[in-house]
Amino acid sequence: MEAVNLIKLYKLKTPYVKVTISILIFFLLIPIFNSELFAQRKDTSDYFAIGVFAGSYIGQFPLYATNNIVNTGGIELEYYKYTDLSFYVQGIYQFTGNDVRKMFNVPSGSVLFVTQPPETHRFNISFGGKYFLRNKNVNPFFELGINQEVNSIGKHSYRYIESGVTYYFFGLSRYFFYRLSLNLGAGLSIKLNRRFKVELKYDLYKSIIKAKDSFTGFSFLAGLKYNL
Repeated sequence: MEAVNLIKLYKLKTPYVKVTISILIFFLLIPIFNSELFAQRKDTSDYFAIGVFAGSYIGQFPLYATNNIVNTGGIELEYYKYTDLSFYVQGIYQFTGNDVRKMFNVPSGSVLFVTQPPETHRFNISFGGKYFLRNKNVNPFFELGINQEVNSIGKHSYRYIESGVTYYFFGLSRYFFYRLSLNLGAGLSIKLNRRFKVELKYDLYKSIIKAKDSFTGFSFLAGLKYNL
């Protein structure tokens, strides 16, 4: 009944509300898929793993990475339902720069004076599923999920002089902006022993809200996981 009502509301709401409703419908359907499609399966795993990751995440401006090699750290909790299927929740934090000229496109030929540089943060949380192609020591997989990117820029003030004219800019309070996207990725899970495994994965992120946006980011992460 809840899913039916959400579908009716879906036709009436704005794109932002539609996305929220879509996510709710997805989670309402998970128990149905779990009980009906997988009822006869015997290859159950039923355990959790936790892992730490590091690597590179490249997103859109105005925020930017401090470097393009290692700029991100994160943690992931994964539930292995079957030998070829798992569900995960992942959070990653990107170390971002605060070069005013780079962030706000200050003309390169101008003279810049920064009174207060901004404090910047970028955080991503993703949840989704992984499908493993085999159950050996080296296991390739595909993953599909929903990703919420949270960006923030703190108070800042600066001025620049160009052609004898002074321009003043002020950010009087911290502000946030968000990007909701689908992430599609592939990777390898490499078993070290009964408890530990190494995971390598590459993901692309596609905006859900703004249809005109192409891929809004990509990441390459390497991590070490521990089976609980």
